[in-house]
Amino acid sequence: MKRHTLGVIILLAALIAGGASSSAKDTDTFVIYSTISTGGGSHTPNTLVTVDSTTCSEQPVGEVGAIPQQKALATDPTTGMLMGVQFDAEAQESTVTRIDPDSGEWEEVAVYAGILRSIAIAPDGTPYSIHGDRTLVVLDIETMDYEILADVTGAEMDYVQSIDFSADGVLHGVLYQGEPEMVQLLVTIDTETAEVTTSIEMWPNFNIGDIACAPDGYIYATNYSWAVMRILPNGVIATVGFGNLGALSGMTVLSGSLPSATNIFEGEWVNVDPYTRGCTRFSIYWGDPSQLVFQGYGACAGSECVWDPAYLRLYSDSVSATEAKYAQYFQDTGWCEEFGTLEFDGTRLKFTCYTYFTDNSGRSHFRTVEYFVRAGS
Repeated sequence: MKRHTLGVIILLAALIAGGASSSAKDTDTFVIYSTISTGGGSHTPNTLVTVDSTTCSEQPVGEVGAIPQQKALATDPTTGMLMGVQFDAEAQESTVTRIDPDSGEWEEVAVYAGILRSIAIAPDGTPYSIHGDRTLVVLDIETMDYEILADVTGAEMDYVQSIDFSADGVLHGVLYQGEPEMVQLLVTIDTETAEVTTSIEMWPNFNIGDIACAPDGYIYATNYSWAVMRILPNGVIATVGFGNLGALSGMTVLSGSLPSATNIFEGEWVNVDPYTRGCTRFSIYWGDPSQLVFQGYGACAGSECVWDPAYLRLYSDSVSATEAKYAQYFQDTGWCEEFGTLEFDGTRLKFTCYTYFTDNSGRSHFRTVEYFVRAGS
């Protein structure tokens, strides 16, 4: 019996100080950046912040109140700098801003007539935008000119709300249609023809604003409120949580790397409770491309069932930390949602899991705490 999961489980593992070895590999991590809006009752408007992708806690970068809210943000993967777009409705012009993600210092680098609805930077550093309602353009920052590629076609829309590139060079977008009812589509767009190549309707209708493609396979988004949204591959919009400083305007992701788990995590782990009705055991091994894989097994109707394998992801205490210490995962099985954490308790792994049923079965949502040890120990 096979248990199907969402496909990618985000799982964190811990590094014990002094346990690194020369065989350790690197795995990507990321930081979400946004600017605090002037609306929505924000406490610190016009401020660059980092946003924790789990707790949604917002931390100021640089001086509070020093940077205008950005309608859209993107990251230049060739320089590590952030690029933002503001629109002045009175002047009917858009300003492109370059932002240092470490200090929060910023400068205006170009001004364009009309509205630039979003900004996205390709892996080679080429900046793309949407001019007007749906015209895909390539920006020339130096000359403050742009090259028109084509109007985005292939799906019904009033306008293109946002665009962003994933690390593999695919351009993702959000299309907005207001009549006869509000519908937003998550799409991919051919950068040469501006044709929509894939399309899926998003729900619930949260009026998504700016999007940011992250290395964990999800798309994070704002809807210009205090909420942080995560868009799942099936178009479902999940609210991750709410910030502490204000409404978010513009969002981007800056990728980095952390040391990943060493041989203290690789291998077989078993539940200390032989009578568990949850996860009985799991194995951790290196997959392709150079990513840790989690293979779990569960107690299912008197026999052991095999879970789908999933890539693992590491996190640390802060943006500048070089050691990952904690673990977490989220998965949607189709009949329940699970949110779990892993952390070391001596030589054991403590696993806490929250299960929320979505199948209208009437069962109580519950929490479990279990411990795992290395097989044979």
